[in-house]
Amino acid sequence: MAVKGLFLFVVTGCVLMAQPVSFERTIQPILTGRCVMCHASGNGAGDLSLGSFTDLVEGALIEPGKPDESVLLRAVLGEKPRMPKVGGPLKAAQIEAIRQWITEGAKNDTKDAA
Repeated sequence: MAVKGLFLFVVTGCVLMAQPVSFERTIQPILTGRCVMCHASGNGAGDLSLGSFTDLVEGALIEPGKPDESVLLRAVLGEKPRMPKVGGPLKAAQIEAIRQWITEGAKNDTKDAA
């Protein structure tokens, strides 16, 4: 009986483990849907582009492992966030996904990542 209980715990524990947040599947669609209309590569408002992972790195918008020091996250947080200016604030789940992705090290998992 104890072995059966241990097996259930191990199997259940594996199923419940969270997957890392994917830039390509989660973060990039948020940025594309809510930010790129104003902050596109090559002509971003305020000389700021959010069109690619490279743009985030080169613009010093993320601090991998340090969400509270990341410009991107600070811009979308708060009761009256500075961004996005159009369409209302990001949803709590979107903000949490960005926070978690940065906390996990802000990895680039796009197909063209080196």
